[in-house]
Amino acid sequence: MGFLKDGQMKCAFGILAALMVGWSAVADAEELEVRLRDHVSIQGASLYLGEAASFEPAHDDRVEGLRIIALASSPSPGRTMILSSRYLISALTAAVTDTTDIRFKVPETMSVHREAQVVGVDKMTEIFKQHVLQNGSWPEQDLHFERVRVSGPVTLPPGDLSWEVKERGNTDYLGDVALVICFMVDGTMVRKVPLSGKVSLERPVVKTTRNIVAGQILEEQDLTVVKERLFDSGKDLLMDKGKAAGKRALRSLDAGQFVERKMIEDPPLVKKGERVRIEAAGRQIRVTALGRVLQDGRAGEQVKVMNLMSGKEIHGTVTGVGAVAVSF
Repeated sequence: MGFLKDGQMKCAFGILAALMVGWSAVADAEELEVRLRDHVSIQGASLYLGEAASFEPAHDDRVEGLRIIALASSPSPGRTMILSSRYLISALTAAVTDTTDIRFKVPETMSVHREAQVVGVDKMTEIFKQHVLQNGSWPEQDLHFERVRVSGPVTLPPGDLSWEVKERGNTDYLGDVALVICFMVDGTMVRKVPLSGKVSLERPVVKTTRNIVAGQILEEQDLTVVKERLFDSGKDLLMDKGKAAGKRALRSLDAGQFVERKMIEDPPLVKKGERVRIEAAGRQIRVTALGRVLQDGRAGEQVKVMNLMSGKEIHGTVTGVGAVAVSF
């Protein structure tokens, strides 16, 4: 066990005997023996005499009070510390006020190991992914985790493990995502662990197949749909060629470029200077006349138009190609 020999014991307890009246050096029938172990494994934040020693006889009335004496603070979870006999004697001297008929046996050193549970990198990576999948609004099959960064495994005290995950900014869960895992043991928070990752969303997008000049009307052959991994929602990107074909480009587009809503517009149904049909309808009457439109106009827009019969300028609503409706 590595306990002190008789000569060493007398020397070591000389200090203790000087501080305590009635320290017993010889065991007798009424004596309580407290034997400290040289190896101790504990779970809590403090080392207590009850964990570090055996008592003989165990049913002695003094045992209950001795058990709860704190000898030292525990090492970090998973770590080991060494306590010397000098330290142990000093701790006992400070804590025990009445040593009548008590004999302590102290080892030369005491190795104290604090038990732990380890949460590995794979487990924290899975926590990251599950949080994104459960809280994001994207289909699971369309999400890709390009990377997840964890500093390393964490060592925690033993007990009932639970956790909460908190966001650090990005709640779209796309692109750069930062989270914090708050680990709790038996309901008490013991460790915060930051994680980061990069998440992409795979979705179909419309791209150009050739260079397009500003003002050009896009045709089916000018467009294609491909699947791309995006680091944002891509809410402005078109996913259907039908939403782009027949539109006019507002700017020049390079071949292979994503097509966004803001890059195209509906072409005008009537163009400045063109002849149009002016329609006026009431409950029981419908009148048509020829006119000349004085500005470009798209479906539903108000335009100026000149009635070629009367020469008057009026306002009408574009209803179709070459057609403007006016009210009486």
